[in-house]
Amino acid sequence: MFNVSNNDKLVNDSFIIQHLSFPIALHYVMAALIFLVAVFSIVGNILTLLVLYSQKKYSQQIKIYRMQLAFSHVVSPMATYWMYMISSLRGKWIFGQIGCSFYGFVQGFCALLSILIFAAIAFNRAHSLTAVSTPPINHTIRSSIFLWMTALALSSPPLFGWNRYTIDGLGTTCCFDLHSDDLPSRAFVVYMLIFGFIVPLAIIVVSYRKVLIVLLNSAMFKKRSTALHYTDENSNTHSFIEASTRRLKIDRLYLRESAPIQACR
Repeated sequence: MFNVSNNDKLVNDSFIIQHLSFPIALHYVMAALIFLVAVFSIVGNILTLLVLYSQKKYSQQIKIYRMQLAFSHVVSPMATYWMYMISSLRGKWIFGQIGCSFYGFVQGFCALLSILIFAAIAFNRAHSLTAVSTPPINHTIRSSIFLWMTALALSSPPLFGWNRYTIDGLGTTCCFDLHSDDLPSRAFVVYMLIFGFIVPLAIIVVSYRKVLIVLLNSAMFKKRSTALHYTDENSNTHSFIEASTRRLKIDRLYLRESAPIQACR
């Protein structure tokens, strides 16, 4: 499954030599930071899963998407951050090609799945504003399976020879190869850019634009309705005051005319 090169050799020796110039203190700082990130991410997202699971009145569609999002943010640090921390403490990547492929695949899969879920949440919110009825849970489950398969299709090609996972960053992490100039590697980068970033981002922008337009129209309608209601209340109040004034004038005139008659009696 993994694209292993000669005797599990470290992926790119030129990057190893290049990253040896970084001070070891910087790697220690990164190890401490990634430890804190891992702890907060795992604890925070486990609590999020518990809250979402216990919440009964929450939208079921958004609840399913957010639980998957929290789950991916638990799996990623638990599966790979320990490799990052140990490599940082050693000042270099120490898990070889297979470890690099595993780290890069898990990180890439979880990151792409998160982006796709954000796009699905945005589309769901935009669609729910105009939908006549709420879609069934089966529809959300099928959409979730499609998102997982799409993330897998985007992150797995380097495992089978189309591009590869290489050492990147400070020499203590792995990512797909951005540095090779051959046509297949460039094609994979374009493939990732289009389907892993541009398309989800376009869905998010278009969906929230629709949501914003609906909210603005709703606010304008509410403001206009309030203004009309205020005008009607004022007109009714003025009409009541005018009627009361006319009635008072009539009563005064009647009393004034009937006073001499009563005196004569």
